[in-house]
Amino acid sequence: MDAIIETGYWRNDSLGAHVQLMFPAIYKLSCAMHGLRYFPYDEQNCTFIISSWTHDSSTIDYYARDSSVNLKNFQKNQEWDVISFEFQRFAQKYKCCEHPWVMLYAHLVIRRRPLYYIINLVIPTSIITCVAVTGFFTPSSTSTERDEKLYLGINTLM
Repeated sequence: MDAIIETGYWRNDSLGAHVQLMFPAIYKLSCAMHGLRYFPYDEQNCTFIISSWTHDSSTIDYYARDSSVNLKNFQKNQEWDVISFEFQRFAQKYKCCEHPWVMLYAHLVIRRRPLYYIINLVIPTSIITCVAVTGFFTPSSTSTERDEKLYLGINTLM
């Protein structure tokens, strides 16, 4: 992710000097998981803020080069698909200060790939449940087959 940060410390409008710091960075963050009700078909929305706590827009101004993040060199993940990754610039004006404080909001939307969970969780659970329920509803006899059927149903559910 390339963020463009402008600083006003070296800006001199009469001389036309302008400094722009562009640096690639790797940010590691965590996001609270919401909406696990639809697991493994869930979609997660994560928002994080890039801002300065000590400088307003007169000294440091944040803005994104593009509104969406360039995912050309993105390495795909086995568990998640990136649906969208966009920036939104917001300038907050406070009563105390002459200049606004600039914040960059990064909105990341990811969707889980469900194939792994379907193969390893949903299908085996469905088969075991069908075998157990079928075993309970098969006709029984008065011999030892009745006990074996009951043991098979209980063991299958376990």
